[in-house]
Amino acid sequence: MLALVVYLLLQNPALTANIRDIVVILTAVVLIIISLVISALLVLLLYRLQELTRFLRAELVPILTETQKAAKAVYGTTLFMSDSIAKPAIKAAGFVSRMQRMAQAVNMKAKGGAGRR
Repeated sequence: MLALVVYLLLQNPALTANIRDIVVILTAVVLIIISLVISALLVLLLYRLQELTRFLRAELVPILTETQKAAKAVYGTTLFMSDSIAKPAIKAAGFVSRMQRMAQAVNMKAKGGAGRR
């Protein structure tokens, strides 16, 4: 089929030149239309990007600010709980543990001394 088309085009150079010119013109028109569509889409994309940037500045910055305030409050609460409750409880547990160990040591010494006599 392709060979037949090539053969017919070679037999009539004037028709071949006209078809070539029409194909070149149609290709140029299609490329112009594609360029215009791509340009319009690019302008639309830039506009949407600008809207997104405005949205992020208007909405996201206050959200992040509030989140940062909440994180600072949680940090402060954690420090307060650590200083007011956890550290004293740990110290008291350590003191009780030392007293128990000391009582065990004294008890062992008393039992060990009584057993030797």
